[in-house]
Amino acid sequence: MTAEQARLRAAITERRGAVRGPFEALLRSPVPGGLLEELSTYCARESALPERLRELALLVVARRFDAQHSWLAHVGKAVAAGVDPAALERLARDEPPGFGRADEAVLHRFAVQALTDHFVDDDTYAAALAEFGEQGLVDLVIALGTFTILALVLNTFQVDLPPDREPPFPDVRGFRREDHPLPAPGEPLTAPATATVPAREVPLPSGRLRAGVTRTDITPTDLTGLHPMPGSFSGVHDPLFLRALYLDDGETEVALVSLDLIEAGDITPLRERIERELGIPADHVVITATHTHNAPRIADVSPGALAHAGGPESFAYTEIVYDRVVAALRGARSGARPARFGVGSGSADVNVNREEYAGGRWILGHNPDGPSDKTVWVLKFESEDGEPIAVLINYAVHSTVVFGTGEISGDLAGAACRHVERALREEHGTDAVALWMPGALGDQAPRIDLGLPFGTAPTERQRARAYAAMDAQGLMVGTEVLRVADRIAETSSGVRIRAGQRTIPCPVKAGHDVMETMRQETVDTVPLRLALVALGDVALTGVSGEVVTEVHRRLRAESPLARTLLVSLANDRIGYLPDDARFDRPVHSVNGCPIARGHAESAIVDGLVGLITDLVSGGRG
Repeated sequence: MTAEQARLRAAITERRGAVRGPFEALLRSPVPGGLLEELSTYCARESALPERLRELALLVVARRFDAQHSWLAHVGKAVAAGVDPAALERLARDEPPGFGRADEAVLHRFAVQALTDHFVDDDTYAAALAEFGEQGLVDLVIALGTFTILALVLNTFQVDLPPDREPPFPDVRGFRREDHPLPAPGEPLTAPATATVPAREVPLPSGRLRAGVTRTDITPTDLTGLHPMPGSFSGVHDPLFLRALYLDDGETEVALVSLDLIEAGDITPLRERIERELGIPADHVVITATHTHNAPRIADVSPGALAHAGGPESFAYTEIVYDRVVAALRGARSGARPARFGVGSGSADVNVNREEYAGGRWILGHNPDGPSDKTVWVLKFESEDGEPIAVLINYAVHSTVVFGTGEISGDLAGAACRHVERALREEHGTDAVALWMPGALGDQAPRIDLGLPFGTAPTERQRARAYAAMDAQGLMVGTEVLRVADRIAETSSGVRIRAGQRTIPCPVKAGHDVMETMRQETVDTVPLRLALVALGDVALTGVSGEVVTEVHRRLRAESPLARTLLVSLANDRIGYLPDDARFDRPVHSVNGCPIARGHAESAIVDGLVGLITDLVSGGRG
């Protein structure tokens, strides 16, 4: 993004709250794009015409040029300003609208003649001048031209509809007209009889969401050799699960998988197997670990990555998990049903920055003054009659409350998911599934944990206290998830899904002062894997490492979508991924980063913004 583009993005965001609709495309040419944005702001908000007529002028242009995005964004505003909704319904069907107010009827007649015949007769001109005055009439003509340009931008670059709305025009599907030739100059803007069928009765080729979900136990029966760090597992405190969510919109299929594991290495072989056996494209699959440190790891370590290496027992367990993931997705896909989607966010004060300066050095501790994102993101999927199907939780914290007890456990993330699933089961009588997908956790610890030096065996009292803290903090996050889910009032089945991935080779940096179980192959570059699953205007982004808070903050600031979530440990775990400024101090996330300074932050942010722009915002551009 150039400096001019960045300035324009900032200006649009300040005026409009976010960069949406045609303005994403206009960023590509920031000088005329900026002028057009300012002009459109004047026409829509500040012209001599009253708000009711400004909104009506926009809708007349939107209908004339089949600009569905504009119509859906403004029809509610027009009704709120006083335009008759029944007249607008007739206008949407290309029927004579029959506006009851004289000024609205004059505006419509003037606009139709100007846009269709390219001329305005004397009587219509005189009526418009009498109704709007000289400045009002000039402002109307400028508005018609400005809104026409925006309509051309929307349709040429295929800016998609808002995710929760159905197509407004019965004769338009996607970005083409159906059985409705353009009228010859002078002919009325009336559609053939077949075009008056309400939009919802016309079968839609895509955008109708289906969702299926499964939960499968992956607790190992033989714990030998599975602890990824020094030591061994002594038993099982609570089971480990994989939770799989399958989604499709009639055109695009995606799979989201959450594993109660400390990490999954290069998961490419599993994603390719899913494509072979199930037909879901490998780059539409996102698999992450909840990052509980009381669980095994799976898969191989990517060349150049700084990750815990597994032994033969780990690879045998990997094959078991792979088989269960494929089976789980097969079940989720076969059980998929029509669904509605909604999103919301809340806050939970369970995490704290863990990069603490104490005793003259940087340690892993608690730094309440350090950056920490408390946001709990909730993606809700429900049946058409409101029955819960799945809840996706995105929160930034290490699941390390009971790390050091030596027992298998889903830890904080597992406790939160159990609480949500139990509450939904008790309230609705269904087996809805809660998937935990970790946020920017690279520098985030739980507020309360076992609190013992690594390798120190806890007493029974300390162990019990740690599990109580795990349940309490899981309860805090889980309760907030349920509160947010209950308050998501707007859900939609009209959700378009887009997905894609890219891998960026980054120059390698050797690890420093890392755990002895960490392995790093000597190579020139390490693969940084990026993923995107977009559900309407919600971007679920994935990064193959432990991302820190500041990188996600920059991504949110630069993303064209206001609701941009980040999933750490997606499809691989190559190490910690700090922001550039953090390299000035020898903190844990820098020591454990496998990428040379100046490369990780920009590769993540620029790469993901590029993915979002190409797949979601850019259309053909």
